[in-house]
Amino acid sequence: APAVLMRIGTAAHARDNEDLALAAWMAVVQAHPHSPQAPSAALRAARLLSRRGKNEDARSLLQLLTTRWPDTQEALTAARVLKERAP
Repeated sequence: APAVLMRIGTAAHARDNEDLALAAWMAVVQAHPHSPQAPSAALRAARLLSRRGKNEDARSLLQLLTTRWPDTQEALTAARVLKERAP
């Protein structure tokens, strides 16, 4: 199911259906946190939230990424983004 949700999110995003993309990616994060797709889903969702101006939500998701999946490339990216945006 997480791989299918990732494909739905990616296809929706490509068609500018951001609501569906965000819902699909967040479903992976929330319902399938142990799946290999979860870190990527979290990073994609955080980027989309940031583009929508939901910076606090994006920051929370990036912080979750660095703590829940610390040994992933996505966590390194999240840490870099958080550092760049630090006040």
